[in-house]
Amino acid sequence: MAPTASITTEQPYDKMRQLFAAELARTHERSTITLNNKDGRAAFDVKAKDTPALRAALNTITSVLAIHEKTTEAIHGRTEEER
Repeated sequence: MAPTASITTEQPYDKMRQLFAAELARTHERSTITLNNKDGRAAFDVKAKDTPALRAALNTITSVLAIHEKTTEAIHGRTEEER
């Protein structure tokens, strides 16, 4: 059975669609990342052929989200959740 994972964020779907456009357009042999709109929020579904591929895809998502959070905080002096 192929490993899967889901991540639902509090981030707006439209903003995350723009932020992840390049990554979502990229094709990978061992994993796929899908971005869905869950009540206006971004929800990622990851399917992989093996656990190392799943880990790599999840690392990609969390890395981009962390960069977004740090950038937002640097620009606005706080995270979006604190606003």
